[in-house]
Amino acid sequence: MKSEFKEKPNSTLVTLFTFFLFVFAYLERILERPNSFYTDPLQDFNNYFNSVWFIIITFCTVGYGEYWAKSILGKLFGFIVMFSGCILTSLFVVSLTQALMFTKP
Repeated sequence: MKSEFKEKPNSTLVTLFTFFLFVFAYLERILERPNSFYTDPLQDFNNYFNSVWFIIITFCTVGYGEYWAKSILGKLFGFIVMFSGCILTSLFVVSLTQALMFTKP
């Protein structure tokens, strides 16, 4: 993984982001689905797109407040998603810094 990131950082980050996005959205949907039936219809985690949107917003640590986890496991998983988003964002900053770094020929 380290050598893959060193050789192709952009494609590795896009692949990791896409993989984590869809897997985390699926897991959040599973964790929050039992609570979706008893709450506001706009907070419906039965819709996969709502779960994907929740993961994107949590990944970027923006937190608009449109969707939020209601169960304890969903909240703990949201914390894991936030932490993973911070790690991927820092890796993106590192790869961007390396790409823009000036070197002497």
